Amino acid sequence: MVIDNRKKVIMLNRVILIILTMTFLSAQAQLNERLDKGEFSNIILSRLNDVISKIKLSEEEQRLLATNFRTQDSTVQSELKKCNVYKGVRNLSLIQDQLKLISARFEAKEFDDISIPISNYNYALLYRQPLCLKRKQISQLIKLNKQRNVVDKRPQSEFESLRKILTISQYNKYFEIFSSSDALKWTKFEWDKLSPIFSAKELDSVTVTSIIYNHQLRKFFKINYFSSLGEKDSIGAVRDDKLFGVRMFRQALGRRNYIKYFQWQNERAIQMTVERNWKSLTTYHLAERSDSVTYFNDNRTYELNFRLAMEDYAYDNSLSNKHLIQYWLENKPKKLKLLDSVLLENSMGLKEKF
Repeated sequence: MVIDNRKKVIMLNRVILIILTMTFLSAQAQLNERLDKGEFSNIILSRLNDVISKIKLSEEEQRLLATNFRTQDSTVQSELKKCNVYKGVRNLSLIQDQLKLISARFEAKEFDDISIPISNYNYALLYRQPLCLKRKQISQLIKLNKQRNVVDKRPQSEFESLRKILTISQYNKYFEIFSSSDALKWTKFEWDKLSPIFSAKELDSVTVTSIIYNHQLRKFFKINYFSSLGEKDSIGAVRDDKLFGVRMFRQALGRRNYIKYFQWQNERAIQMTVERNWKSLTTYHLAERSDSVTYFNDNRTYELNFRLAMEDYAYDNSLSNKHLIQYWLENKPKKLKLLDSVLLENSMGLKEKF
């Protein structure tokens, strides 16, 4: 049966309404068998299943929602190639050139056609609509811009003045918008890193890019905000956060896909460690060449699991993660345990000589 556009809109609105109220419903439903025939990717079916596990939808409504999810995903893939990205999963607000307001033309005619120099005051004027600036605040910023040639031009001085003019929420919003451009660029960079590892069907681009973007936005917001306060130690702490990427990708990818990403990221280091240990084993006559195939296969797996356990503990130093490290230490391959003993004996012998 062909559904006209009006009926589609009505049905989609109904689906959206149901989703918004799903918290209050307890009805259970199952994915319609006709949809699970290769028409939609596993990612799309997974998103659909999340919805219908909480609410009841007809086959027609399921198909409409799945088609809507697929359209979103296709749009994201297309926009990513243009260096754009979706800001949020819920409202799917597309971040585009309006976030690059720094380079936008200032509408001077609205303010007596004055010449506006590049400054933080100017940026605040450019962001006047999302900041909800009042006329008095706008006038104060314009006045400071005019005086900028004869007063202190240091950025720190400008930030001090901004804090006096803007409310706390406006000041925070200013840095959120100011940081959007960098967050967007790094989201594109991180997404490009994932492309060679995963197929399009393995990742939900809407969810993944949204999570990455939010992490990047928080990072650059902190850097720019602390910079405005002159807190160099805080800036350094944000930049040197070794677990930033770990938190971001763990949340964005989920456990199974993260392990695949972790393996790809550590592949070279793992290979070098395995090869170095093999060289030591053969040097001390602890292994034969005929053992090489089994050795390399087993030890790559061991090294991956041990490194992942170490990272798990750094990410969450729970007792269970600590026990997991101990497990892998105790289950170290026999030849590597033997090599450790030989190396320890050699080091003890050298100490006795000195």
